[in-house]
Amino acid sequence: MKSEKNAAKLKGYIDKYKLNEIFVPEVEAGASLFHYEKGEMVMRSGEPVNHFTILAVGKLRVISLSETGKMISIALEEPPSLFGDIEILLKRDTLHNVVAETAVTLIGIPMALTEQYLENNVAFYKLACSSTIEKLFRSSTSYSFTLLYPAKNRLARYLLDQGSGELLYHKSKLAEHFGITPRHLGRLLAEMEKENMLKRVGRGSLQVVNPEKLKKLAVYQ
Repeated sequence: MKSEKNAAKLKGYIDKYKLNEIFVPEVEAGASLFHYEKGEMVMRSGEPVNHFTILAVGKLRVISLSETGKMISIALEEPPSLFGDIEILLKRDTLHNVVAETAVTLIGIPMALTEQYLENNVAFYKLACSSTIEKLFRSSTSYSFTLLYPAKNRLARYLLDQGSGELLYHKSKLAEHFGITPRHLGRLLAEMEKENMLKRVGRGSLQVVNPEKLKKLAVYQ
């Protein structure tokens, strides 16, 4: 992780995402930009929240880890998603692990400034509540989709959510994510390759070749 103070970049993100009501002069002066490389841990479950952050560039994956070590992907977040907002509202430590799915940039506001200038800021609470409701809606939709559709449909949606380009994956971990065996995952990938939706370009690597076909299978509205 690298941090920087760059007033011009920060101002650009504030304007882009219409965050001016939150970034009063004192908050803007104390905010930093945090840069993470793909695969870096951004937040760790159970640790104190030191900054209220806003995703400005890239994608972050939210992961829940059970006591038995089972890892479940909860959401793939894009700008301008908030992090630490639920923890701040609940006054508790970090709920889930957050990992950089791509290279990312976050706007970080130290907790001291958050408590001093944002706890009585109506715009902050509106943004936090809106973010929480959006996360709840997506989680509910995702959970319903998991219950209603078989693994092949869920796999199609997962692949689309990863975006274009080559996707690297670990067979056993991906199978665990969908609650299926690695052998069954292999069969599903072979079927989708035969149906010209994707192609496997190497061991542990594949590429979407027909996103429209994949989208129909993913049951996107």
